[in-house]
Amino acid sequence: MIDELHVCDVALIHDATIEPASGLTVLTGETGTGKTALLSAIKLLVGERADASSVREGAAGLTVEGRLFLPESDEEGTVVRRRLSADGRGRVEIDGHMASVRELAERVGSSIDLCGQHEHQRLLRVQTHVELLDAWAGERAAVARDAYRAALKAAEDAREELARVREMSRTAQEKVDEAEFVLGRIDAVGPSEEEYDELERSLAHMRKHGSFLQQAVKMTDQNNLTEHVTKRTRDFDLAWHQSLWGPDPMPEELRLATIYHAMASTQMALSWILSGFPAPESELADLICHMRGLGMERLFEGAQTP
Repeated sequence: MIDELHVCDVALIHDATIEPASGLTVLTGETGTGKTALLSAIKLLVGERADASSVREGAAGLTVEGRLFLPESDEEGTVVRRRLSADGRGRVEIDGHMASVRELAERVGSSIDLCGQHEHQRLLRVQTHVELLDAWAGERAAVARDAYRAALKAAEDAREELARVREMSRTAQEKVDEAEFVLGRIDAVGPSEEEYDELERSLAHMRKHGSFLQQAVKMTDQNNLTEHVTKRTRDFDLAWHQSLWGPDPMPEELRLATIYHAMASTQMALSWILSGFPAPESELADLICHMRGLGMERLFEGAQTP
Protein backbone atom coordinates (compact mmCIF):
# COMPACT_ATOMS: atom_id res chain seq x y z
CA MET A 1 0.00 0.00 0.00
CA ILE A 2 1.21 3.52 -0.82
CA ASP A 3 1.17 5.56 2.38
CA GLU A 4 2.55 8.82 0.95
CA LEU A 5 3.69 10.05 -2.46
CA HIS A 6 5.82 13.10 -3.28
CA VAL A 7 6.22 14.17 -6.91
CA CYS A 8 8.53 16.91 -8.16
CA ASP A 9 8.94 18.14 -11.76
CA VAL A 10 7.10 15.29 -13.47
CA ALA A 11 5.41 16.52 -16.68
CA LEU A 12 2.87 19.18 -15.59
CA ILE A 13 3.47 18.68 -11.87
CA HIS A 14 5.99 21.03 -10.28
CA ASP A 15 5.66 19.87 -6.67
CA ALA A 16 2.87 17.80 -5.17
CA THR A 17 2.32 15.49 -2.21
CA ILE A 18 -0.53 13.05 -1.76
CA GLU A 19 -1.50 10.78 1.12
CA PRO A 20 -3.98 8.17 -0.12
CA ALA A 21 -6.72 7.04 2.24
CA SER A 22 -6.57 3.60 3.80
CA GLY A 23 -9.49 2.53 1.66
CA LEU A 24 -10.48 3.85 -1.77
CA THR A 25 -8.98 7.11 -3.02
CA VAL A 26 -10.40 8.78 -6.12
CA LEU A 27 -8.65 11.58 -8.00
CA THR A 28 -10.65 13.60 -10.50
CA GLY A 29 -9.88 16.63 -12.62
CA GLU A 30 -10.18 18.18 -16.04
CA THR A 31 -7.84 17.34 -18.90
CA GLY A 32 -4.39 18.77 -18.34
CA THR A 33 -4.53 18.91 -14.55
CA GLY A 34 -1.87 16.21 -14.08
CA LYS A 35 -3.75 12.94 -13.54
CA THR A 36 -1.65 11.11 -16.14
CA ALA A 37 1.53 12.70 -14.77
CA LEU A 38 0.65 11.37 -11.33
CA LEU A 39 0.15 7.89 -12.77
CA SER A 40 3.51 8.19 -14.54
CA ALA A 41 5.11 9.04 -11.20
CA ILE A 42 3.63 5.91 -9.62
CA LYS A 43 4.94 3.83 -12.55
CA LEU A 44 8.43 5.17 -11.87
CA LEU A 45 8.01 4.31 -8.22
CA VAL A 46 7.26 0.65 -8.98
CA GLY A 47 10.23 0.19 -11.36
CA GLU A 48 8.84 0.76 -14.82
CA ARG A 49 10.91 2.20 -17.66
CA ALA A 50 12.00 5.84 -17.25
CA ASP A 51 11.87 8.37 -20.07
CA ALA A 52 13.62 11.75 -20.00
CA SER A 53 10.60 13.24 -21.76
CA SER A 54 8.75 12.90 -18.43
CA VAL A 55 10.94 15.65 -16.92
CA ARG A 56 9.07 18.94 -16.55
CA GLU A 57 10.13 21.50 -19.15
CA GLY A 58 12.92 23.71 -17.85
CA ALA A 59 13.73 21.45 -14.90
CA ALA A 60 17.08 19.76 -14.37
CA GLY A 61 15.39 16.50 -13.46
CA LEU A 62 12.44 14.83 -11.75
CA THR A 63 12.09 13.19 -8.36
CA VAL A 64 9.48 10.72 -7.14
CA GLU A 65 9.42 9.64 -3.48
CA GLY A 66 7.08 7.34 -1.68
CA ARG A 67 6.59 5.44 1.54
CA LEU A 68 5.01 2.06 1.09
CA PHE A 69 3.98 -0.77 3.35
CA LEU A 70 5.00 -3.95 1.61
CA PRO A 71 4.13 -7.47 2.72
CA GLU A 72 7.62 -7.97 4.16
CA SER A 73 8.04 -4.43 5.55
CA ASP A 74 8.22 -3.52 9.20
CA GLU A 75 6.09 -0.91 10.94
CA GLU A 76 8.19 1.94 9.53
CA GLY A 77 7.44 0.94 5.94
CA THR A 78 9.77 1.15 2.94
CA VAL A 79 10.91 4.51 1.57
CA VAL A 80 11.65 4.63 -2.16
CA ARG A 81 13.19 7.52 -4.12
CA ARG A 82 13.70 7.63 -7.85
CA ARG A 83 15.41 10.46 -9.68
CA LEU A 84 15.83 11.07 -13.40
CA SER A 85 17.87 13.90 -14.91
CA ALA A 86 16.92 15.68 -18.12
CA ASP A 87 19.75 13.87 -19.95
CA GLY A 88 18.26 10.47 -19.04
CA ARG A 89 20.54 9.46 -16.15
CA GLY A 90 18.59 7.81 -13.35
CA ARG A 91 19.12 6.96 -9.68
CA VAL A 92 17.19 4.60 -7.40
CA GLU A 93 17.26 4.48 -3.59
CA ILE A 94 15.46 2.05 -1.30
CA ASP A 95 15.49 2.94 2.41
CA GLY A 96 18.39 5.32 1.80
CA HIS A 97 20.56 2.77 -0.05
CA MET A 98 21.35 2.74 -3.74
CA ALA A 99 19.51 0.10 -5.71
CA SER A 100 18.88 -0.97 -9.31
CA VAL A 101 15.66 -0.53 -11.27
CA ARG A 102 15.38 -4.30 -11.41
CA GLU A 103 15.53 -4.55 -7.63
CA LEU A 104 12.92 -1.80 -7.38
CA ALA A 105 10.60 -3.70 -9.71
CA GLU A 106 11.07 -6.94 -7.78
CA ARG A 107 10.53 -5.46 -4.31
CA VAL A 108 7.90 -2.81 -5.01
CA GLY A 109 6.46 -3.50 -8.44
CA SER A 110 5.38 -7.02 -7.50
CA SER A 111 3.09 -5.65 -4.76
CA ILE A 112 1.30 -2.95 -6.79
CA ASP A 113 -1.06 -3.44 -9.73
CA LEU A 114 -1.54 -0.63 -12.26
CA CYS A 115 -4.64 -0.93 -14.39
CA GLY A 116 -5.65 1.49 -17.14
CA GLN A 117 -8.29 1.72 -19.81
CA HIS A 118 -6.05 -0.17 -22.23
CA GLU A 119 -4.88 -2.74 -19.69
CA HIS A 120 -6.66 -5.55 -21.55
CA GLN A 121 -4.30 -5.02 -24.48
CA ARG A 122 -1.53 -6.56 -22.38
CA LEU A 123 -3.19 -9.89 -23.11
CA LEU A 124 -2.02 -9.54 -26.71
CA ARG A 125 1.62 -9.71 -25.59
CA VAL A 126 3.25 -13.13 -25.44
CA GLN A 127 5.36 -12.02 -22.49
CA THR A 128 2.18 -11.35 -20.52
CA HIS A 129 0.98 -14.87 -21.27
CA VAL A 130 4.23 -16.26 -19.85
CA GLU A 131 3.98 -14.14 -16.73
CA LEU A 132 0.36 -15.17 -16.09
CA LEU A 133 1.18 -18.83 -16.65
CA ASP A 134 4.17 -18.67 -14.29
CA ALA A 135 2.06 -16.99 -11.64
CA TRP A 136 -0.66 -19.64 -11.96
CA ALA A 137 1.78 -22.58 -11.91
CA GLY A 138 3.37 -21.46 -8.66
CA GLU A 139 6.58 -22.51 -6.92
CA ARG A 140 6.99 -25.95 -8.54
CA ALA A 141 7.01 -24.42 -12.00
CA ALA A 142 9.34 -21.65 -10.80
CA VAL A 143 11.95 -24.22 -9.73
CA ALA A 144 11.81 -25.95 -13.11
CA ARG A 145 11.90 -22.58 -14.90
CA ASP A 146 14.98 -21.44 -12.98
CA ALA A 147 16.73 -24.75 -13.72
CA TYR A 148 15.90 -24.35 -17.41
CA ARG A 149 17.22 -20.79 -17.46
CA ALA A 150 20.46 -21.90 -15.81
CA ALA A 151 20.85 -24.72 -18.36
CA LEU A 152 20.08 -22.33 -21.22
CA LYS A 153 22.67 -19.83 -20.01
CA ALA A 154 25.25 -22.62 -19.69
CA ALA A 155 24.45 -23.71 -23.27
CA GLU A 156 24.79 -20.14 -24.55
CA ASP A 157 28.11 -19.71 -22.73
CA ALA A 158 29.33 -23.00 -24.24
CA ARG A 159 28.24 -21.85 -27.70
CA GLU A 160 30.13 -18.57 -27.29
CA GLU A 161 33.23 -20.41 -26.06
CA LEU A 162 33.06 -22.79 -29.02
CA ALA A 163 32.82 -19.83 -31.40
CA ARG A 164 35.80 -18.21 -29.69
CA VAL A 165 37.90 -21.40 -29.96
CA ARG A 166 36.96 -21.82 -33.62
CA GLU A 167 37.93 -18.21 -34.32
CA MET A 168 41.28 -18.71 -32.58
CA SER A 169 41.83 -21.87 -34.62
CA ARG A 170 40.97 -20.05 -37.84
CA THR A 171 43.33 -17.18 -36.97
CA ALA A 172 46.11 -19.64 -36.13
CA GLN A 173 45.61 -21.43 -39.45
CA GLU A 174 45.74 -18.12 -41.31
CA LYS A 175 49.08 -17.36 -39.65
CA VAL A 176 50.36 -20.82 -40.64
CA ASP A 177 49.23 -20.23 -44.23
CA GLU A 178 50.90 -16.82 -44.25
CA ALA A 179 54.12 -18.29 -42.90
CA GLU A 180 54.04 -21.04 -45.55
CA PHE A 181 53.52 -18.41 -48.26
CA VAL A 182 56.46 -16.34 -47.02
CA LEU A 183 58.66 -19.44 -46.88
CA GLY A 184 57.57 -20.29 -50.41
CA ARG A 185 58.58 -16.84 -51.61
CA ILE A 186 61.92 -17.15 -49.85
CA ASP A 187 62.51 -20.57 -51.41
CA ALA A 188 61.61 -19.11 -54.83
CA VAL A 189 64.26 -16.43 -54.38
CA GLY A 190 66.71 -19.04 -53.17
CA PRO A 191 68.80 -16.87 -50.82
CA SER A 192 72.05 -18.26 -49.56
CA GLU A 193 74.74 -17.36 -47.08
CA GLU A 194 77.06 -16.77 -49.99
CA GLU A 195 74.93 -13.86 -51.22
CA TYR A 196 75.05 -12.19 -47.82
CA ASP A 197 78.80 -12.78 -47.59
CA GLU A 198 79.22 -11.33 -51.08
CA LEU A 199 77.35 -8.18 -50.02
CA GLU A 200 79.61 -7.82 -46.99
CA ARG A 201 82.70 -8.29 -49.15
CA SER A 202 81.45 -5.65 -51.59
CA LEU A 203 80.90 -3.19 -48.76
CA ALA A 204 84.31 -3.95 -47.31
CA HIS A 205 85.85 -3.35 -50.74
CA MET A 206 84.09 0.02 -50.85
CA ARG A 207 85.55 0.94 -47.47
CA LYS A 208 89.04 0.02 -48.68
CA HIS A 209 88.72 2.40 -51.60
CA GLY A 210 86.77 4.96 -49.63
CA SER A 211 88.52 8.13 -50.75
CA PHE A 212 88.17 7.26 -54.41
CA LEU A 213 84.50 6.31 -54.02
CA GLN A 214 83.67 9.47 -52.10
CA GLN A 215 85.09 11.59 -54.89
CA ALA A 216 83.27 9.50 -57.50
CA VAL A 217 79.93 9.83 -55.73
CA LYS A 218 80.34 13.59 -55.49
CA MET A 219 80.74 13.89 -59.28
CA THR A 220 77.62 15.22 -61.01
CA ASP A 221 78.60 15.22 -64.66
CA GLN A 222 77.25 12.85 -67.29
CA ASN A 223 77.55 9.09 -66.52
CA ASN A 224 78.44 9.78 -62.89
CA LEU A 225 78.70 6.91 -60.39
CA THR A 226 75.45 7.69 -58.53
CA GLU A 227 73.29 7.51 -61.65
CA HIS A 228 75.14 4.42 -62.91
CA VAL A 229 74.72 2.44 -59.67
CA THR A 230 71.11 3.49 -59.24
CA LYS A 231 70.19 2.46 -62.80
CA ARG A 232 72.01 -0.88 -62.59
CA THR A 233 70.39 -1.71 -59.24
CA ARG A 234 66.92 -0.74 -60.49
CA ASP A 235 67.25 -2.72 -63.73
CA PHE A 236 68.57 -5.77 -61.89
CA ASP A 237 65.77 -5.73 -59.29
CA LEU A 238 63.07 -5.30 -61.94
CA ALA A 239 64.41 -8.23 -63.94
CA TRP A 240 64.75 -10.36 -60.81
CA HIS A 241 61.23 -9.64 -59.54
CA GLN A 242 59.76 -10.18 -63.01
CA SER A 243 61.33 -13.64 -63.10
CA LEU A 244 59.80 -14.37 -59.70
CA TRP A 245 56.36 -13.09 -60.77
CA GLY A 246 56.03 -15.19 -63.89
CA PRO A 247 55.51 -14.72 -67.63
CA ASP A 248 52.83 -12.00 -67.32
CA PRO A 249 53.84 -8.40 -66.57
CA MET A 250 54.12 -7.73 -62.84
CA PRO A 251 51.47 -5.44 -61.31
CA GLU A 252 52.18 -1.71 -61.33
CA GLU A 253 52.18 -1.65 -57.52
CA LEU A 254 54.94 -4.27 -57.40
CA ARG A 255 56.93 -2.52 -60.13
CA LEU A 256 56.85 0.82 -58.28
CA ALA A 257 57.75 -0.83 -54.96
CA THR A 258 60.71 -2.57 -56.65
CA ILE A 259 61.99 0.73 -58.05
CA TYR A 260 61.56 2.44 -54.69
CA HIS A 261 63.45 -0.26 -52.78
CA ALA A 262 66.25 -0.29 -55.36
CA MET A 263 66.70 3.50 -55.15
CA ALA A 264 66.43 3.51 -51.35
CA SER A 265 69.05 0.78 -50.87
CA THR A 266 71.36 2.53 -53.34
CA GLN A 267 71.03 5.81 -51.48
CA MET A 268 71.74 4.04 -48.19
CA ALA A 269 74.99 2.63 -49.58
CA LEU A 270 76.03 5.94 -51.15
CA SER A 271 75.23 7.85 -47.93
CA TRP A 272 77.35 5.34 -46.05
CA ILE A 273 80.23 6.09 -48.40
CA LEU A 274 79.86 9.87 -48.20
CA SER A 275 79.62 9.73 -44.37
CA GLY A 276 82.99 8.05 -44.13
CA PHE A 277 81.78 4.50 -43.53
CA PRO A 278 80.44 5.15 -39.96
CA ALA A 279 78.91 1.68 -39.42
CA PRO A 280 80.37 -1.82 -39.86
CA GLU A 281 79.65 -3.57 -43.15
CA SER A 282 77.56 -6.24 -41.39
CA GLU A 283 75.17 -3.66 -39.91
CA LEU A 284 74.66 -1.95 -43.26
CA ALA A 285 74.13 -5.30 -44.98
CA ASP A 286 71.50 -6.29 -42.39
CA LEU A 287 69.77 -2.94 -42.78
CA ILE A 288 69.68 -3.12 -46.58
CA CYS A 289 68.39 -6.72 -46.60
CA HIS A 290 65.68 -5.86 -44.09
CA MET A 291 64.60 -2.72 -45.95
CA ARG A 292 64.41 -4.46 -49.32
CA GLY A 293 62.00 -7.07 -47.94
CA LEU A 294 59.52 -4.66 -46.33
CA GLY A 295 56.00 -5.22 -47.69
CA MET A 296 57.15 -7.37 -50.60
CA GLU A 297 55.47 -10.59 -49.38
CA ARG A 298 52.02 -9.05 -49.78
CA LEU A 299 52.86 -7.65 -53.22
CA PHE A 300 53.94 -11.07 -54.45
CA GLU A 301 50.52 -12.62 -53.69
CA GLY A 302 49.22 -14.04 -56.91
CA ALA A 303 52.63 -14.74 -58.40
CA GLN A 304 52.45 -17.39 -61.12
CA THR A 305 55.75 -19.09 -60.36
CA PRO A 306 55.70 -22.05 -57.91
